[in-house]
Amino acid sequence: MEITEKQPNGRDLSKDPRKIAEEAALALFRKKGINIRLFHVEETTVIADYYVICTARASTHAHALTDEVDYRLGLCGVNTLRTEGRDGGEWLLVDLGTVLVHVFTRDAREYYNLERLLPPEGEIDLTDLFEEMKNKIEAGEIEA
Repeated sequence: MEITEKQPNGRDLSKDPRKIAEEAALALFRKKGINIRLFHVEETTVIADYYVICTARASTHAHALTDEVDYRLGLCGVNTLRTEGRDGGEWLLVDLGTVLVHVFTRDAREYYNLERLLPPEGEIDLTDLFEEMKNKIEAGEIEA
């Protein structure tokens, strides 16, 4: 996926769940999310096709991360259906339809250990995607 500051006019990712999940992961990366992981879960659950899981430094950081996901995906024509957990801030869930974004504080992520329920073969390596984003930020092609 090409990384740009603003998506081209009329670009609609709503028909491609993997691109939505990758864009959500990039939004978390831009706001310094910790240990961002992406899982293809279509064969595991009927709830979504992809899970994006991330750790926040604190509940305020978790809110900033979910706000960034909402903003960045909105630029791509993907609307957030709802965000759960805003009251407590330990585990926030952004529902993008085919993609669920889970943002945990460190303690909550360790406690719930959501990854243990997911098949390891369903994990998608984000290293190249994040490296591309980092290089574009460093080159001044896009803002962090």
